[in-house]
Amino acid sequence: MTSKILILTCLMFGISLASAIKKSATEQDLVAAEQAKPEALTIKRAPYPIMKIIPAVQLGFPVRASSIYNMNFFNYMLDYKGQGGQSWTAAFKDKNQWIQVTSILPKSWSCVATQGRGDADQWVTEFVVTYSSDGMTWTAVDNGRIFMGNYDRDTPMNYRFDTPVTARTLRIQPITWHNYIALRFEAYFQNNY
Repeated sequence: MTSKILILTCLMFGISLASAIKKSATEQDLVAAEQAKPEALTIKRAPYPIMKIIPAVQLGFPVRASSIYNMNFFNYMLDYKGQGGQSWTAAFKDKNQWIQVTSILPKSWSCVATQGRGDADQWVTEFVVTYSSDGMTWTAVDNGRIFMGNYDRDTPMNYRFDTPVTARTLRIQPITWHNYIALRFEAYFQNNY
């Protein structure tokens, strides 16, 4: 009976019979191996909750900007279909320009996406993201990280924060740009699935 158990166990766990005999495997050793093997294959649940990423701009959360070149240039939504179109275009070419999205209640913001102006060679090449819960005190995401922006007018670029931030308002502040300050954007917050 012991030899049958030895052979079956060797077949089940890919142990050669010769090595089991050579190592003087006893029935107790094989039972211990049998108990240890399935534990290593057990799939454990993720140690974090599953999150759903929600697009705030697409859902119609309020968007404001420091300045607007012309109301015809306030198409700030991303264009994933490649249909061109304009963008938010700032009235001034300086580092005091920004565009922001606000929620009524604080959200856990985790990433942004940007895209250049669809009908002209204008886009933001570097920017910082700041956040606020009161609209007065602003803190930079990821300790002031400078995000490398777009390199053309059409390609949407996604930027995940190292650490999500909890706030009511998320603001993109251009630092450098190609030809003019112009962009389309999205801001994403996390929600428990």
